[in-house]
Amino acid sequence: MRAFLMVLLAGAPGRTVAADRAETEVWSQAMTSNSPEAYFLYLSRYPTGEFVELAVAALIRLGALGSQVTAPPPAAVAPVVPALPQPVEPVEPVDPY
Repeated sequence: MRAFLMVLLAGAPGRTVAADRAETEVWSQAMTSNSPEAYFLYLSRYPTGEFVELAVAALIRLGALGSQVTAPPPAAVAPVVPALPQPVEPVEPVDPY
């Protein structure tokens, strides 16, 4: 049950609460600094992070990027294809007597 709650609180499979806290801390530092270097640091560490669009908007606002730049698209996820059952060869019934 505890593992389930940790995954639920993390917000995404494979992410941990510590990882979310680390990302939030870097984002908070970037906002406090409000410098292009800080936003670029956030983007270099978390290129598909929670605050990517805000970081890009801040860089545009600060004049560090052209106004036509958009946030990178979300990472593509390969679809999960279920394994097909393997055909089973018929077995001759065995006479138990």
